[in-house]
Amino acid sequence: MSSHATPSNDPLWAEFFTLMKWRHIVPGHDLVDTINRLLVKHPVVLDSGRQLRIPHENLAIGVETWELPRLWALIHPKQITDDEPTSTTGAVAVLRWADSEYLIDGRRRINHWHRNAHAGPHRVLVVLEASR
Repeated sequence: MSSHATPSNDPLWAEFFTLMKWRHIVPGHDLVDTINRLLVKHPVVLDSGRQLRIPHENLAIGVETWELPRLWALIHPKQITDDEPTSTTGAVAVLRWADSEYLIDGRRRINHWHRNAHAGPHRVLVVLEASR
């Protein structure tokens, strides 16, 4: 796991950057800015009334494999869609923070897998606080 959110020093960060760059990263933002921007409008965060902001330092990234029920549990009712994903392959991005998990990218893929009973396992990139 990497302690810096830069795609140049870790292949998982590079994969995360590639996953996010086409749809989410706006000019002048890095990956952490992007995660924080997406968290502000995440339905679970909005419903909780909390403000969640992750720092630019002391972050790690890992890869896990999850079955569909665990992924589906991340889908908020407002995130259910019939829209088809651009691709049905590739990792899903999750933030594990403050004893919770937040879907950052992959909503349409998870909905597709759910509609088509594609149980998995599915690859998940997990961003979390690095161990100190």
